[in-house]
Amino acid sequence: MARKILKLRIHANEKRRATALVSIPFILPLFGLLFVLMTQGAAGYSPPPSSGGALPMEGRLQNGTFDLQISKTDGVHYVTPGTVITYTIYYTNAGSLTSPPFHVIECPPSDTTVQAEANPDWTDTEAPCYWRYPDSDISLDGGASSSITFTVTVPVTVSYGTQLDNKVSFSIDDPPGDTQGDNSYTDTDIVVPGFNFSYLPLVTKVYAP
Repeated sequence: MARKILKLRIHANEKRRATALVSIPFILPLFGLLFVLMTQGAAGYSPPPSSGGALPMEGRLQNGTFDLQISKTDGVHYVTPGTVITYTIYYTNAGSLTSPPFHVIECPPSDTTVQAEANPDWTDTEAPCYWRYPDSDISLDGGASSSITFTVTVPVTVSYGTQLDNKVSFSIDDPPGDTQGDNSYTDTDIVVPGFNFSYLPLVTKVYAP
């Protein structure tokens, strides 16, 4: 007895649905390629830089910048009337690019006397709280640092308890009072009672035998 072979019949609607499912994976990449070609050819389009270069509307380089930092110290917190104070000012470019031209601004305490002969590299601009170093602007390479000193004297007439605030900053952040973070630094000392023996006369007396 011969076996009867079953035949698979697919209706027309099912054929169309199967064809559509098979076609979707091939059509989507074609639409994606067409979109890329259209955008690449658009007028005024330029791709973003792949390594370094300035991004639109950023105004700075991706591969580096300059970062000026400043600090100062005189090694003490309390001083007596008649003391000579020497501040050491450290400034650094912690970035990787050379800094723009700048100079250092020193604002000595109002209750001290600046000895011009002790600060030959500084210029008094005759503005309140504004001594300048150096005369001509300087630049600092990335990673470079330097230092300079500034000397003042505490008059013998200064009252005890007086607070001596000495501020230093960079000219590229003018006005000096608007500097932020590590672009300025203030060192504070307090005047306390005490004697400064450098002001006492040396008296000697010779006795006859």
